[in-house]
Amino acid sequence: MRKHFIVRDCLMEQLGQMDSAQVILSFKDRQVTVGELIDDINSLRMALYNHGWEGKTIAAIAQPTYEYIALVLAVVCSKMTLLPLYDGWTMEEKESYIKKGSAIICYEEDEKIADLLEEGRRLKETGQRFELNDDVLPTDVSMLLFTSGTTGEAKAVQFMQKAWQPYMEQIGELGWNLSSIGPQLIALPLFHLYGLALLLAFLSAKIPVVISAGLRYFIAELEALKPTTIFLVPGQVSLLYKMMVDGDDGNKGELRFGYLKRVFFSGASLSKEIAERFKSLGICICSAYSMTETSGIAIDPPEVLDPKPGSSGRIMPCARDYVRINEPDQNGYGELLVSKDYVGIFKGYLDDPKGTAEILYDGWLHTGDVARIDEDGDLFIIGRIKNTIILSNGENVSPEKLERKVMELGGVRECLVYEEDDR
Repeated sequence: MRKHFIVRDCLMEQLGQMDSAQVILSFKDRQVTVGELIDDINSLRMALYNHGWEGKTIAAIAQPTYEYIALVLAVVCSKMTLLPLYDGWTMEEKESYIKKGSAIICYEEDEKIADLLEEGRRLKETGQRFELNDDVLPTDVSMLLFTSGTTGEAKAVQFMQKAWQPYMEQIGELGWNLSSIGPQLIALPLFHLYGLALLLAFLSAKIPVVISAGLRYFIAELEALKPTTIFLVPGQVSLLYKMMVDGDDGNKGELRFGYLKRVFFSGASLSKEIAERFKSLGICICSAYSMTETSGIAIDPPEVLDPKPGSSGRIMPCARDYVRINEPDQNGYGELLVSKDYVGIFKGYLDDPKGTAEILYDGWLHTGDVARIDEDGDLFIIGRIKNTIILSNGENVSPEKLERKVMELGGVRECLVYEEDDR
């Protein structure tokens, strides 16, 4: 891994090694070649600098469109900060986040981004030049991501340039020959770190990307592309499972997805029933773990063909010396801590030193996750510290762990574990 990491150097270096005529991005209504993408990123950057927005925050409503993706890439390749917004948020929420993030402008429509792109193209045609190798630093804030966690009040995570490195360089160094798995479908929210991290990871690995037009098109897009590997959230994995179970004509549902070999998920756990069904079909269910505040921490490596039940992935080599379990119990469970010196650690919550100090202190970021790390480096998370029930005898009980056990019983649809009278 390079010592002085910035997105622009990594991304442009990798794209520059590809055939400029190769299709690198596909959308519902268009395809984009490598050459077009490079030119448009630079044109947008020229237009942004022409407006004097160096060091400013640029907000945009996330859409599964080329205009939005091109703007995202242009901003994170520049000395600027991206503030991605979810279209489903209320106008009041959007305005609040724009104000809190001090965004200089908010792009709500693709037409406005297209106008900006044309402006950049005209600047190039007239011979005007701007210094596109600006002094971007690894510690510059690349993106503001609003996350409420379990506190209810949204906090703006300052995600630095160097925090992209675990996604853009470490995945390849793990031994994943990503270029051999073919084009990848991204059907994840594009205002969220998971979706945007995959976008940059794939592009920096020279993998063509297909951007899903939305959940209603997901299954059709999956069947058209027929990927062997796909990255999803648990809800999408459950949808695939339902399609398999409810398939017409006997095993038709299962046969529809026979091309899948690995399904990665992150964000929550899967039920034992779903995991076992996929395994019976020869589909490897793999896991990954990250926080917006920490970037990537764990992912199942390619040599793991049968991941351990309950694992959240294997600690990535770049993170091995920067994570530990705090005050582990007799079973090895304690709070997962991440060193402040880890490359993926955030710069703090924007304008919230108190909130930052509550999670990042004594040299460690306190994730709040109850976890253990086994001898192979596999990470197991069973719940949240704040949910832990402490009985009068001092025993710590994870309600999430018990709930998962109960859910494995036949006929149980929902359950809740709580403390009453010290039981």
